[in-house]
Amino acid sequence: MRFARLARPLVVAAGMIASLTVSARAVSDTAILGATPPKQLSEFGFFEELQKQTPASGVVPFRLATPLFSDGAEKFRFVYVPNGQAVKYDPTEAFDFPVGTALVKTFAFPADYRKPGEKLRLIETRVLLHHADGWLAWLICGTTSRPTPR
Repeated sequence: MRFARLARPLVVAAGMIASLTVSARAVSDTAILGATPPKQLSEFGFFEELQKQTPASGVVPFRLATPLFSDGAEKFRFVYVPNGQAVKYDPTEAFDFPVGTALVKTFAFPADYRKPGEKLRLIETRVLLHHADGWLAWLICGTTSRPTPR
């Protein structure tokens, strides 16, 4: 199954597409395109503040049109597109992301469901890295990462 077909539920405004070409000094393109991604999520540089899920410059948050329920977990989704690159859209297919793109999703649970967004406990982060030969998926829990099948 092509990854592009999985991206159909993305909701992207024209302003977001334009913002994807913003320079991202903090994100490490080397880490994204490396044969072995780093073991620390922070080494990618996706976040200014990891615990609060504050994205770094050039990392854009997004929401799905049809989000799935995940046992009450809050989900934070982000996309990073390399400087000078752009996402292409085909209304009959889906998005065509350039090599070097990263899709990031973090699952978190609040300490108190009456106060969502406060005192979040980050559970795991899933990172999809677009390499020249396809997408590489990584699951990051705590300080370690392990590859998952493409």
